[in-house]
Amino acid sequence: MPKFAKQFLLQFVLCLLILAGVLKADFDSPAINENLNATLSPDHIVLSWTGDPKTTQTITWRSSTAVNSGEVRYREADDLKSVFLSEKAAVRKFSTVTGDKQGSFNIFTVTLKNLKPDMRYVYKAFSGTASGRESIFSTGISENKPFKFLVFGDSQSESKAPDYLPWHENVTKAYAAHNEAKFMVNMGDLTSFGMSYSHWNNWLEAAKGVIDMIPEMPVIGNHDGVGEAPAANSFIPVYLMEQLPVPQNGPKEIKGQAYSYDYGNSHIVVLNSEQVYGTEEAAHSQLNWLEADLAATSKTWKLVFFHRAPYYNRPSRTNEAVKKTFCPIFDKYHVDVVFNGHEHGVARTYPIRQGKLYSSPKDGTVYYTTGRSGGDYYSDLSKKVWDAFFYDPQDQPCYQAVEVKNNTLTIKAYKQDGTLLDSYSIDKENSANSTFALLPGRYGVAHFVVYGELPSGQAAGNVSTAKKIDDKWFVNAKVFMGFIGGGAILNSQKVELFYDPRSLKVPPEKVVITEKKVVYVSVEVIKQFLGFDYYYDEALNLLFFTK
Repeated sequence: MPKFAKQFLLQFVLCLLILAGVLKADFDSPAINENLNATLSPDHIVLSWTGDPKTTQTITWRSSTAVNSGEVRYREADDLKSVFLSEKAAVRKFSTVTGDKQGSFNIFTVTLKNLKPDMRYVYKAFSGTASGRESIFSTGISENKPFKFLVFGDSQSESKAPDYLPWHENVTKAYAAHNEAKFMVNMGDLTSFGMSYSHWNNWLEAAKGVIDMIPEMPVIGNHDGVGEAPAANSFIPVYLMEQLPVPQNGPKEIKGQAYSYDYGNSHIVVLNSEQVYGTEEAAHSQLNWLEADLAATSKTWKLVFFHRAPYYNRPSRTNEAVKKTFCPIFDKYHVDVVFNGHEHGVARTYPIRQGKLYSSPKDGTVYYTTGRSGGDYYSDLSKKVWDAFFYDPQDQPCYQAVEVKNNTLTIKAYKQDGTLLDSYSIDKENSANSTFALLPGRYGVAHFVVYGELPSGQAAGNVSTAKKIDDKWFVNAKVFMGFIGGGAILNSQKVELFYDPRSLKVPPEKVVITEKKVVYVSVEVIKQFLGFDYYYDEALNLLFFTK
């Protein structure tokens, strides 16, 4: 049988196996027992990279503590005459933390080295004499070959008896539809309680058949270091890092949580946008590392992944600290696409540079929020001014397939059932072939935007207008305060703003009252009273407020 025919037949059989897993109606997220369900045989087999994807492959699995030795046997998949090689595994004991199921098991990790680039290998993991199922992985490609990878937004499940059936159906259907994908990225919040082993047990069970076929390269989210009991809330994602090893080339304070690697003609950077446990030293270290890392690459594509979206879709859950910290560096080195999670909605911004919106990706960075790949969704998402595309996936989970072909990159967002939601392309060789994002027209009269939204009033004249008087900005007080849940009162030419239990009598010089008794208040008052920052976009004639 010719080599290409064997390859086709094998891929066809694998696709059928994946589809069989998708259609298996009795899949359920298993409850863990006192020994954490670990047995003598390998399970929770996961591929990842800790070294060069072209010549290495890291394989991780678990077994009970009764087994203290492990190995991986492997050979070239398309050369039936090749002999199996063997590599011994490193073994370490894994114990749960207080507040979770008590118990422990052994984790085995092997990094196969000196592999051939762009080669498929058959492999099997062994714990003692017991083996897992035979599977296949592929090494990284050469610089000029096209490739595809999958991106999954938050896969978490808030259920106390964690149900990862939605994640199971989504990841298996995505891989069945794109079984040529070379690797996958999860955008953080893989589980709701990352320091609860019941969640991790069910997440790994749900993804088997995929994570043992293509490498899983994770992002740290705000839920990944949180347990179900206060004593477990270390905010250090230990379970994730133990079971999904990644390159250790990131900043020393957070190794395993921020890292980078090259695949084909692309440089991929993974950042940790969580700061609840970090120190100022760690934050500066990550920034210094990020800048040095981007400055050093000569790859065609620069792609960055982290959890908290600088350009968000919830009503007022902003990530301004993340935006101010990371985005100037992305602007400096013209990162092509930034992928984010956290919002559970699918959104693609206009190309953005220094806070300004552009039509062409040659002028700025596109920020792509990846939706939800599990069962949890929000009911308060909305399209923002900076979004060229937005979709609220309340009906079903979703994912992205990203394809890179030399100077062209294409992102396609799909519903779990295969419905295409969005297609976006960047062509670096001929920018005219890139997807053109038509900017909204410039407002003839200045308006203001709060948390990315353009408020509108009900009464005549109560629109989200702004006025510039003597080089100072004023905004419609009633509309602004009403939009954020407060109010404005005009009594005998005196203006009072109120928000929650607080109120503020505004000095006359900070107020403009029109002939129709519409009150405009200085932006400096809004900043002082409510803490909002603001900036003006000349191209759109919009005054942006956020905090």
